Amino acid sequence: MPENKARAQRNYLAGVAVANDMLRRGLISEADFSALETVFAGKYQPLFRYEKPCLSPTLLITQTDEGRAKNE
Repeated sequence: MPENKARAQRNYLAGVAVANDMLRRGLISEADFSALETVFAGKYQPLFRYEKPCLSPTLLITQTDEGRAKNE
């Protein structure tokens, strides 16, 4: 994976982790989390993307269409 794509993936994951922590603490709603995740996805174009807020210690991810095209 090119360094710039790896950096974008890390930035996306960091943003989602912060938003998820804010959600767990009750600082934002699930709608706010979804809006933030959408902004992060648009900005960083990750290979893998979170589908919805997940309150488990391990967040679930799915592969985006871009990731499938590159991995097939």
